[in-house]
Amino acid sequence: MTAEMLAENPERTRSDVEPGELLAPQATAGGLDEAPAEHRRILHVVSSLERGGIEIWLKQVLETIDRERYKMDFLVLRDRAGVLEHELRSLGCRIWVCPSPKNLWRVRLDFAQMLDRCGPYDVVHSHVHHYSGLILRLAARRGVPIRIAHSHNDTRPVEKGASWRRQLYLTTMKRWIRRYATHRIAASRLAAEDLFGPDWRDDPQCEIILYGLDFTEFAHRGRSAQTRNALGLPDDALVIGHIGRFHARKNHSFVLEVAAEAFVREPRARLLLVGDGELMPTTEAQAQQLGIADRVVFTGARADVAALMQAMDVFIFPSHHEGLGLVLLEAQATGLPCILAEGIPEEADVVPGLMHRLPLTVAAATWASAALTAVEAPHEPPDQAWLKVCQSDFSLERSSANVLRVYGQAG
Repeated sequence: MTAEMLAENPERTRSDVEPGELLAPQATAGGLDEAPAEHRRILHVVSSLERGGIEIWLKQVLETIDRERYKMDFLVLRDRAGVLEHELRSLGCRIWVCPSPKNLWRVRLDFAQMLDRCGPYDVVHSHVHHYSGLILRLAARRGVPIRIAHSHNDTRPVEKGASWRRQLYLTTMKRWIRRYATHRIAASRLAAEDLFGPDWRDDPQCEIILYGLDFTEFAHRGRSAQTRNALGLPDDALVIGHIGRFHARKNHSFVLEVAAEAFVREPRARLLLVGDGELMPTTEAQAQQLGIADRVVFTGARADVAALMQAMDVFIFPSHHEGLGLVLLEAQATGLPCILAEGIPEEADVVPGLMHRLPLTVAAATWASAALTAVEAPHEPPDQAWLKVCQSDFSLERSSANVLRVYGQAG
């Protein structure tokens, strides 16, 4: 098998750090190595440390747990760590950058060097979907006792019709996950079926652990006029919102088509797009081509998601596939009606009255009508919606406890 076949993401830019560069944590009280004897060392393997749902969840878990007992570091399979690097370092994490996941020799070397310099680790927790097969194989060979494959996505819709080389890669990675993972975790039923197979329920080492977030900032405070003014949105605008990385699976091209149809029907309508990514320039160009650029606001990556959501009237989420869709939990906590693709995992429906599912096969005009109708239709009061989300299985405390339970098990 070639390195190319083992690449989860073939698009890489030039590294702005040295391969295997160790980004040490900032000083923390007690020092990095002065944890109690019963501590656990955990290495998270991620594809980036940008401001995405998985990364925010891991950061909030870190902020919640006893960091003297649970020491967490990160191996990033990318040319740079990401915008969350500083925050994670301040929480005592070490960060190792591996910019060439296609280069198997480089991956093996970087992985071994990190274990030698920062380990030994009690847990390797891999979040890189199929590529977890390779990571956990390397971890098993280095004697790491607890090896977790975490499925955050359901990629089956885009893997249909894949080339024989891609199919060989997928088959090999899944076989290695079955062999080398001591624990298999998924964000939803669909995510479990994708990476662990249809019989995942029969595996005692496989379970669903729901994400948990701190929803305090999403408590309804009324529509944020200050945020709207800062974004150049009229006070009386009807704001259709979307938050997500500009990636093909998020379906931004369809979001713009829906917005164009909504603009025809409602002169006050505006589109607010929050996020960054490789397809952002393409999406901006499409807005120009559709003649709607003056009614679309691109914010780029932002940390103030709660404030931005409170400036929206309806949330649209037509992803081709998702493992769960953490941003939908935040939208519900804000009290926003959500128009989403019917293939999104049903576990995301915490406030059913806010969730309106449509197939991606129907016209953009149908989505636009649904979004405009949802704004005017009666739905769950925002304060009650927020309380339901806070009291759901998606609480940060419950999620953290479940993850720590796995970390505490014998390998």
